[in-house]
Amino acid sequence: MSAQDEEDQDVQATKQQIKQFNNESRDATRRMMAMAASMDETQANTLQTLGQQGERLYNAERHIDESTTNAETAQKNFKSLKHAQRGMFNPGFNVSGNPFTKSKNEQAHIEREVAHMSRQREIREHTNHASYTDNQRRERDQKELARLGGPTGMPSSKPSLADRAKYEFEPDDEDDAANNEIDDNLDALLRHTKGWNQRAQVMSRELDSQNEQIDRTRGKTENLVTEMDYLDAKMKRQLKRN
Repeated sequence: MSAQDEEDQDVQATKQQIKQFNNESRDATRRMMAMAASMDETQANTLQTLGQQGERLYNAERHIDESTTNAETAQKNFKSLKHAQRGMFNPGFNVSGNPFTKSKNEQAHIEREVAHMSRQREIREHTNHASYTDNQRRERDQKELARLGGPTGMPSSKPSLADRAKYEFEPDDEDDAANNEIDDNLDALLRHTKGWNQRAQVMSRELDSQNEQIDRTRGKTENLVTEMDYLDAKMKRQLKRN
């Protein structure tokens, strides 16, 4: 075998090694793309679950607000019932009250009712405003995430044909196709990593908001339980007296 033949064999062997390396690199980027797509799906599902959970939390908070209003109404009705019972079992008791202070008492009652309704309206508005604010934030986050499917704003890592030709023995369509796919996959992986970071920030904001909401709802629930226990104790004492 001549020296030229040996050199040709070495060149062919080197080209084969390069082709094998390119194919292995392309396959590796394909596997990474599959894992990236799975990660995207997992994050998207997690965000959807968090959003649904946030809506359920607000529904629960609204029900607690409504229950608090009903409990306060029951408290007032109990006072009225107790007042009426005093007239039933005590003939000398004037249910209408002192005629000299009746007007003043009625005015005080109206003021208390107005203050009560105003307070309940503020509670409902605060809950609704918090829900609206969170929904607006979620919509902004979704629009921002939707833009991740487009360009990253970063230059492509794909080299030019002239630059690539410096490292090739001779033009090879199969190698060029493999290299193009590798470069495209690497650019796509860069977009995926940017998306992961963006989704992680969105999830962090959502969790912070829900933690605040849970603390607020817990406080309302504790106040409601205290009020209901107090009303229950008062009603039991009244029943024993009767």
